[in-house]
Amino acid sequence: MDNPQILRIQENLKLLKLNRTGQQLETLLQEASKNEVSYSDFLDKLLEEEISLKHEKHMALSTALAKFPYIKTLESFDFSFQPSIDPKIIRELTTCSFINRTENLVLLGPPGTGKSHLSVALGLKAIQKKYRTLFTSATALIASLNKAYAENRLEEKLKFYCVPKLMIIDEIGYVPVDIRINIKLLK
Repeated sequence: MDNPQILRIQENLKLLKLNRTGQQLETLLQEASKNEVSYSDFLDKLLEEEISLKHEKHMALSTALAKFPYIKTLESFDFSFQPSIDPKIIRELTTCSFINRTENLVLLGPPGTGKSHLSVALGLKAIQKKYRTLFTSATALIASLNKAYAENRLEEKLKFYCVPKLMIIDEIGYVPVDIRINIKLLK
């Protein structure tokens, strides 16, 4: 379509960074015309498409920044494999109220019981609720802090680790912790 008004609208949508709407404008206009959609319904549909795209992008970026070793959801967790885990408690944890209360959550158990799977799944739920999340292993955390200490960048590294609202430290029980760092509390 070479309609100058449509081209101008598409250009303005691009300037406003409403990319999905710009790409689908002609299709959405044809659909609205065919179904005799009201102006408010049409606008509602446009905004819904853009919000959906922005949410998808936010989730993808936040998930990448969280540095999960893999993606595992709560829906894919087999509670029958681990009957000692109460699904009601895990579902309660997905509300992330423990984050709001600044409480720690510790998942304890022998290897192969699903602790990492659950921690990643809960991390994904936290991201959906717009909490910045970071996943690391205890080994990587200690190595990172030791390296920062050796490079006289410990305070900077501690600030980095204080940014996420949810920090998941995996495999704590696998590593003998021998920390020889005198850490000053950040003010």
